[in-house]
Amino acid sequence: MARVFGLTFTIKLMEKGENRAQSGYSEIKEKFPEISRILADEERHELELADMINEEKLGYMGSVVLGLNDALVELTGALAGFSFALQNTALIGAIGLITGIATALSMAASECLS
Repeated sequence: MARVFGLTFTIKLMEKGENRAQSGYSEIKEKFPEISRILADEERHELELADMINEEKLGYMGSVVLGLNDALVELTGALAGFSFALQNTALIGAIGLITGIATALSMAASECLS
C-alpha cells in the first residue's frame, strides 16, 4: 500500500486500526490501571513516527492544490468578466490563453520564491 498510496497514507490507515484497539484498552483500564501508561506511550509513539516521516510528494501536494485553486478562480473570474464586457468569442479565447499563460507563470514564480 505504501508504494501505491504513499507512506503517510498507509501509516494513517494503520493508526485507524490502532484507534479501535485503544478504545478496547480504554474499556478495561479501570480494572488494570497500568493500561493508562501503555495508552499514553502508544499515543506518543504514533506522534513521533508521524513526525519522522518526511515525504517529498506530500510537501508538494499542498502547493499543487493551492496553485490549482488560485489559478482556477483567477482564470474563471477573468473569463467571466471578459465574456460580459466584450462578447466576442475569438477575442475572449485569445485573452483566456494569455491569462492562462500569465497565471501559470505567476504560480511558478511564486512557488519558486517560496
